Formats: sequence, structure tokens, C-alpha cells
Amino acid sequence: MEKARLGEVPVVDLKCATCDLASELEQNRRLFDLPDQVKRSMAFNVTLDIGYTGGTGTSQALDPNAGIQAADTKEGFMLTNNAFMGAAALDPTNPRKFLPRHPHLDPKDPLAGATLHWPPGLPGYERVIRSYFASAYELNYRLNDLLFSSLGMDANERNRLGSAPFCVLKQLRYGPGRDALANGSSIGAGAHADWGSLTLLLTDDTPGLQVEMAGEWLPVPPRRGMFIVNAGDQIEALTNGHYRSAKHRVITTSPRPRYSTAFFTYFNYKEPLTPLHEHVNPQKPLRRAPMDTMAWFQYKLRQSVGENVSRPLSTTTSSSTSSSEPAANATCSFAPLREALVIRALGGGVEGGAEGGVLLGVEALGIDLLSVSDGVIDELIAAMHADGKGLLVVRNQTLSPEGYERALFRLGRAAGGFGTPLLYDRWPGQSPRLRCCPHVSLLGNYRARVDDELGTGAVVGDRIGEYKPAREELREWHTDGSFLARPKIGVALYAPSAVPVATCAPCAKPSAWWRKLLRWPCRPTCRHAPASALPPEGGHTAFASGILGYERLDAAEREQLESLSAVHSWCDFMHFLEARDPGREKVSADDCAKKPDVTWPLVRTHPVTNRRSLYLNPKNGLRIVHSSDGEPASAEMSASLVLNLTKRVLELGTYHHTWRPGDLVLMDNRVLIHAATPFDADKYERLIYRAEFPGEPVYFF
Repeated sequence: MEKARLGEVPVVDLKCATCDLASELEQNRRLFDLPDQVKRSMAFNVTLDIGYTGGTGTSQALDPNAGIQAADTKEGFMLTNNAFMGAAALDPTNPRKFLPRHPHLDPKDPLAGATLHWPPGLPGYERVIRSYFASAYELNYRLNDLLFSSLGMDANERNRLGSAPFCVLKQLRYGPGRDALANGSSIGAGAHADWGSLTLLLTDDTPGLQVEMAGEWLPVPPRRGMFIVNAGDQIEALTNGHYRSAKHRVITTSPRPRYSTAFFTYFNYKEPLTPLHEHVNPQKPLRRAPMDTMAWFQYKLRQSVGENVSRPLSTTTSSSTSSSEPAANATCSFAPLREALVIRALGGGVEGGAEGGVLLGVEALGIDLLSVSDGVIDELIAAMHADGKGLLVVRNQTLSPEGYERALFRLGRAAGGFGTPLLYDRWPGQSPRLRCCPHVSLLGNYRARVDDELGTGAVVGDRIGEYKPAREELREWHTDGSFLARPKIGVALYAPSAVPVATCAPCAKPSAWWRKLLRWPCRPTCRHAPASALPPEGGHTAFASGILGYERLDAAEREQLESLSAVHSWCDFMHFLEARDPGREKVSADDCAKKPDVTWPLVRTHPVTNRRSLYLNPKNGLRIVHSSDGEPASAEMSASLVLNLTKRVLELGTYHHTWRPGDLVLMDNRVLIHAATPFDADKYERLIYRAEFPGEPVYFF
């Protein structure tokens, strides 16, 4: 690998053995030499980011400050692995449309399954472009390895962000146009930074590319057979501004056309991009709310073609609500929602409501999560986040385990949602996996009524849920997964209602190869999906707000707590559960060694709403240390601080959810603590479906 320098800008010759650069540029010229009417027959599709742009009314304005009136004077033609894009491709309500022939599992043809325009009358074009796309796609993996190594990222983070990359190939032709400057040049591409992670830029020998350094525009000398690699906005977001995206433009001065091909790469299309923990601190607060690749890409794309868009995943409040807090029993009207939907605050006037009149969430009535529009789903998530509440209860859902999974995907993909549900990773003592539903686990003392109930492999009488006997005590309160390197940001619970009993049809032949690679060998109908199993008394789930806990502290208390952290231990948590339930499967020393302790601040900042909250877990996070040096606090403080803070939070008010069949509860695990209440497990059974959403570091800024 050779390296030259242009001021502070590295220019790298990547020596891609399989990239036929000359053939690609030749296809580029052939494409743009087609008659205008042929090119315009492949008009640009903003939803799928494919097709031709150029000429009046069809160009992009890459400079976000220039406006669409200053559109770039270039022609472009886009191809993407857009099997990742759009509601249809991401909607698991139809398994045939869910992850269709995953491009990242077929590196020889990453455009497989994509919807594309192929220019007519250009023999050989498709073969060359597919080959070039695949070569650049593979090269992106190598570059990501270098990038992730330089950032010190662990294997889990590398895989989370590096797998399933979204990529865009854009062929470009520049020439003097209608926006000619006084010196005879024109704006080929306005000043901008690329939106993704890395860009591989191939150019001919015509000059025009410029890079901004310290307020000065520096020309980048063209060299044949060379890739220029730009860092984009996603790298800036990943490092919270430690590395900056490269601002550049194209000013065309040559009387001959300039041809180039840009291969834009993005991180994993579905994962929320959160900054690395070491780059977020009080001196470097979070610069941008976390968002997944597709939400960010669609926002930037629509902005560039002049659509009126609002930034995704910013702090969300409904335009139909007033700025004041609604009354505890208020019915909140949301204009964009269909008439059947009612959203009301979870407070003292709601059945099973809050103690102390505190509002911790919203309740939605009159909708079916599997059939309602995406706009309604967005409104539900916005209402859940409004005013820092963090809890959503959707009543009267009739969902099989597969239907529950589909509902989770819809909720997770909403603006402000938690992302794609995680595959269930079983720990000792937890429920068996459901063959039909790889994201779902089971809670409760429910015992199988038939063999292989819910596809668990259980026999009649086996307990198929994870049962953790609850007690009325302070240490019952907790936040889920605080002992993880990336604590889960959201958790969903569902009390199944009565659904028809069905027999599980075995797969007649091996299913699609990509499902096997995803540990998803088949999707049979789950056997004997049970009616509800809820105790008539007890077995509630209670919630309390860490945001309220923080906001009721005085200034001196806030200052003290903001300098302290707690050590969270998976091993302590598992031993706590074993002491409660002697029959529980035991963890070994090797198990504990695989999950080392983590340290998180006692006060955290919500990366979407910017609200601060107490981050408490009395079950496994009692040891207090000083954040500055990790030194243990006094024994007296460690023994009592977290428990005393938890008690104060509970005194401010709690919401006790009385479960009904068909209730789906979604909680923001960053701002709420929760606890189960006891029930007579010898007399009654309880069954709850559970799923988790991706994690992120605990930020404080």
C-alpha cells in the first residue's frame, strides 16, 4: 500500500487486484453517451436510490446550504444493494420479503435481490458493473478492518457495524453547465461531506476535485488507476467528532468532460450508530442522536433532491399536544392517527395506574400493530418519548409468537424506535429457544401442556419460561442488562391472548441458505400457541422513573452523584437469582469469567432526548467507585447509596401494570427501573413473551 500526502489529506493507492478500473470508466463513458431520452427513461427513484439524474429539475444539491436552486451541474447514475431499503424489504410480515437473499452473504454478487435500472443498448455493461460492485464491496470489508483496528473496537462491535453494509455506486459525468462562474468554471458538485462511512472514488485524469483544509480549498491531483478514500459523516458520528468527515467539492474548469465513479459505503444498514464510549464525556457531549443507516440515508437523500424533511430520531413530541403535561386521566388526541386510536397518559385516572399521580408512559387503544400504518407507529413512539416518560402500553393485541416478532420489527424501525430486535442469546436458567421465533424468550412458571409446545422441545409438564420468584423488597427493582458492555436500550413484553391451536408443520426440504446462516433454519407455525396464562392476583410489573429521581435532587446532590459510578456484575446478578431459586441452573466460574464486571456512571444522559436520569440497579450494581480514577468509595457509601437512591425514586411515584391478555408493553430501559410483584406460583401460572433491542454504552454528558 503506497501513501502520499496532500496537506493533511492521505491519498491511498489500494491496489485492488480484482477491480477492473479501466473497464468501469469505459462503461461510464458509454452510459452517458446514450441519447438523453434513453437516460431519462431510467429516471431517478428517490425511494430506492437508483437511476439517472441530470438536466433541469433532476439534479441534486449536495451543498446543504446552497438550496436546490443551486443544483449541481453533473449527470449521475445510481445503483444500490437496495434489497435493504423500503418498508416491503424490511417488513417481516412476509418472510419472503424479510432479508431477501442477503447481499452481505453473497459477496460474489452483492446486488442480488436489488431493484435496478440496466441501460438498454449497452452490451457488457451489466457484467462489468456487477463485477466492479462486488470487488469494491469486498474491498470495503478490508478497509473497515483497518478502520476498526485503528479505533480499538472489539470483535462484537466490528461485527455489529461491519456486517450487512449498505452501498451505493454512483457513476458521474461533469462538465461546464448553466451555473458557470466568472472564470469559466462551474459547480460540478457543491461543497459537502459524504453521508456514509468510507467512499472509494475512481477518477479519470481530468482535474476538478477539491478538499477543504483549514478554510482553504486544495486541488486533488487526478491519477489514473487510483482510489481516493474519503471519510464520511458516519465515521464522524462513530467517533463523536474526533475524526471529521472530509468536506470536498468539484469545480469543473476543463473543456472536456470529467468522469468518475464513487462507491459510497455505509455501516450495517439496520444497526443504530452510537458513538464509541471513549469518545463521549462531559467535555465531549454527544454531537448527534443515534440513528440507523437507512434513517440517516433517506433523510440526506430526500434533503438533497429538495424534499421538505425533518431530521430523524431527534427529540420527538407530537405536534398535536400542548407543551404542558396532560392531566393524569387525559385522553390525548393525535391528528395524524386514524380515528379508532386513542392515546392516553398512564396516570392515576387509568385502571392499574400510577401511585403518586406521576406520568410514566402512554397507553394506546383501538389499533392492531400488524395492520396499522407506519405513521401511527411513529406517533406511538413519539408519545412514549415525550416528556421523558419512556413507557408504551398497547392493549388488546392478538399475536402469535410470530406475530409478536413482526410487531417488534415495526416498533423498532419507527422514527425514534429502538432498532432491530436482538436474537435471543440464552443464559443458564433462562427459557429454551423457540424454533419459530429466534428473537423471543419466555418469562414465568408456565408448564408445557403438550410436547414441543411453542417449538421449545419441551415435554408435557416441563417449565418453559424463566421463573424468577419475586419479593416485595427494594432489591427487586432493577434495569435490565446493566452488567453488559452495551446495556439494552429497550425491552418489550407481551401477555399472549387466546389464539388458535395449530400443529407445527416440519420443513419438507432445507430452507433458503441465507436463513441457515442466520441461524433461522425454518419458520414453521408454532405448535399449540397457548391461551393466556396470567394470575388473577399479583404478578404485576411496576415501573419508576430515573429522570424524575435525578430532577428532584438538589444541586449539591447532583454534583456529588455526577462524579460517581457503580460496578455492575453479571456474576453477582446470577448468584442473586440462584439464592432466590435453589432449583435454578447454576453458573460456573468459566461463565463468570466470560462476562467481566463493567462500570457505569450513576447519572446517565439519554442520547435522544438529552434528559439526565439516575442509572440504578440494586440487584447487581451496589459497589460505588469514583468516576475519575475508579477508586472505591467508602464502605458506608457502597453499602447504602444505591438502595437509598432507589427508595427516593420510588417515593416519587410508580406505575403498576396489571396485566391483561393482549397487553404489549415497550419500555425505555435507559430511563426506567422496574420490578415484578409476587404471585402464588403454586396456585397460578404466568407466561409473558420477552424481547430485547440493541444496546449502547451508558453516556453521561
